[in-house]
Amino acid sequence: MKNNGLPDTRSFLPVGIKRIIIILLALVFIPQLMTRSYNARANTNTGGSQVNVIIDLLEEIAVISPGPGGSTRFYISTDNMKSWEYIEYTAVDLSGILSSKPVTVYFKGNKDINPLKIDLPGEDNSLKVKYEVVAGIGRIVISNTALPVEYRKGNNGTWKAATNYMSTAQYELKGASLQFRTTASSTRRAGKIVTVKIPKRPAAPSVSLDSSKLSIKGLKSGQTQYRVGDATSWTTFISPDNKANTIDLSALLTPSNNLIPAGIIEFRTIGSDKKVHSAVRTIEILPQAAAPNNVSLTGTVLTISDPDVKRNYEYAVVPKNTAIDIKKLKWTAATSKKPVVIKNVSVGDKVLVRIKSTTNTETKQITLPSAYTELTVTSLVAN
Repeated sequence: MKNNGLPDTRSFLPVGIKRIIIILLALVFIPQLMTRSYNARANTNTGGSQVNVIIDLLEEIAVISPGPGGSTRFYISTDNMKSWEYIEYTAVDLSGILSSKPVTVYFKGNKDINPLKIDLPGEDNSLKVKYEVVAGIGRIVISNTALPVEYRKGNNGTWKAATNYMSTAQYELKGASLQFRTTASSTRRAGKIVTVKIPKRPAAPSVSLDSSKLSIKGLKSGQTQYRVGDATSWTTFISPDNKANTIDLSALLTPSNNLIPAGIIEFRTIGSDKKVHSAVRTIEILPQAAAPNNVSLTGTVLTISDPDVKRNYEYAVVPKNTAIDIKKLKWTAATSKKPVVIKNVSVGDKVLVRIKSTTNTETKQITLPSAYTELTVTSLVAN
């Protein structure tokens, strides 16, 4: 038989001579084995069996299986083969090994001569993402990559596919922080995370219902927009004289039988290329009640016949031959508890009477004053 190319001397040589021969063989072959081991560490592409390793960068795992050497145990080195760590399972988590920069790891089996070198890529940091506003509409602009991009809300959100110029309207109610990265695959790492802050939209305009004057006040010319009911488009308020900051309800809700109908009116401040459209303020209008028919004027005495003495009424005087301007009227409260003597009037003056506006203490919903009943002063007798 042959053993490493030498005659087998076990059958006929004395024990002492055998030991001498073994020592001589060791002196000859150990330096060669040391040279082979160094070469294997220096160049993993030299001869000898290696383990099989499949890297899945989407799951961030390495799956190891025996190579031609038939290894039954596997090891990994993350410090350039200065030390080796036994792998308990054939699937190794790489999340703690991957870095923002490229990383090299080595794998080997207990029956393999040649370690397998694996270069793990660093994070791709080419992605550029920014938040911008165009004509009052916020959007995300993605650039500097041809790879698919995904995003999530904060650190705990679910990753979703992102598209260039995606709207940010849904995140502007209170503001949000969005994270973006290039999408991972089995052969490509997820990119470096880019965080973009979406600011909270500006507050809604400070418009309010002036129930006494049947108008909306607080509008700003060229800035405040409104829409009524189911309308989807917005109308920009333009002051007729650059001073007025109100708009009549009758101009927004078409009266029926001289009564203002119910309706919902929305207001916002128009955006620009610097800021998005503001939050929307909604004002709900309840239907206006009809003019009271339980009032009368005898001389200068106004009488209200209403069993509900807590119901509030109000009246206003319009001088003779003067047009009625609801915005300029001065109203005085009255009830049905007792008649009211109207002072400082003349024959021919008009007295307008209506049910006063109320506000629900819980919902803060305002009820419009009713339409008015017009009475004429025919004498100055107060009795």
